[in-house]
Amino acid sequence: MARQRDYQKIELIYKATQELVLERGFSGLKMAEVAQKAGLATGTLYIYFKDKDDLVNQLYLYLKRQKASLAYLEEVRKHMSRLPALDPNTRTLLMCGLPNV
Repeated sequence: MARQRDYQKIELIYKATQELVLERGFSGLKMAEVAQKAGLATGTLYIYFKDKDDLVNQLYLYLKRQKASLAYLEEVRKHMSRLPALDPNTRTLLMCGLPNV
């Protein structure tokens, strides 16, 4: 049976990677240091990422998706400011969307 992905761990890994890249650059990035900064065992990183290149590529895609989501939310916010006053629940539904039912 395949292991479930722990997205909290992935978030910790991404955060640690970003901080280390800003401090040392990509060439100075070491998987063991990422693991230590994230508070995880080095082997845990290899459960989620094949190697350093895979980690950096996945981080890039993650940040790209975040940027697109933030841009979309900013557009929604601009349009929402033009609408008449809405009750908070309706505003939340418009901002976040309806869950799949």
